[in-house]
Amino acid sequence: MLAAVDAGAEVLKRYKGRLRDVRTKHDHVNVVTEADVGSERAIMEVIASAFPGHSRLGEETGYVKGREALTWIVDPLDGTSNYAAGIPWYGVLVAVLDEHGPLEGCMDLVDAGDRYLAARGQGATRNGRPIHVSEAKDLEEVLFVHMTESAGDQKRIELECSLMARTIGRIRNLRGTNCLVDLAYVADGRFGGCVNHHTSLWDIAAPHLIIQEAGGIFTTITGEEISYGNLEGDPDMEIQVLAAPEVLHRQMLALLNTTR
Repeated sequence: MLAAVDAGAEVLKRYKGRLRDVRTKHDHVNVVTEADVGSERAIMEVIASAFPGHSRLGEETGYVKGREALTWIVDPLDGTSNYAAGIPWYGVLVAVLDEHGPLEGCMDLVDAGDRYLAARGQGATRNGRPIHVSEAKDLEEVLFVHMTESAGDQKRIELECSLMARTIGRIRNLRGTNCLVDLAYVADGRFGGCVNHHTSLWDIAAPHLIIQEAGGIFTTITGEEISYGNLEGDPDMEIQVLAAPEVLHRQMLALLNTTR
């Protein structure tokens, strides 16, 4: 896994500040660059060489079914808009799944030089040191992330903004980078939690495991378990997620679902 992450990170370092091709995908919010494409190619080449029988799902290249049970999920540049704008909030996400969900995961904050790792049942680390989610007991004690974006119909935008407004009334303060940094900081306790209304499986597979192994809870915003069972049929399905320590997760879950 680390060799694959390193390969993708090197591509991002090479293109940093030198982008020539920045374009949108299916709407004006989703941006792709040559760095995304190059990073994914480099990561997938490492994975395919080392594990030729494994399935692979990448944000840019889609799903490739293998003959074995394990599946790799790759976001080669999480935070593309930040990266393209010269903002140092971006990185590489790689996870490997079995039939029970994420088995191993890595979040690499390339510009910051921070690497978060977890394996199921073995805890989570940042740069080799164990991490844990916040020990705060009330939302008023923490910085909290609540992310939305302009994609979607107007009624949905208004609902998400109303939920954000309600959140602001309960937390110490609002923060957000709209990328893996948010979830990394939840994992190591700097943020008290995160709501994101617009994620895909490649955005959350690695953070999901890392936050769980750091002692947190990672679910949909209605409290349901995240399902990875339809990677081939609907790999780019949108998921609304809530990640936080157990006590804060419970408080935010109640807040979100009494506002609807």
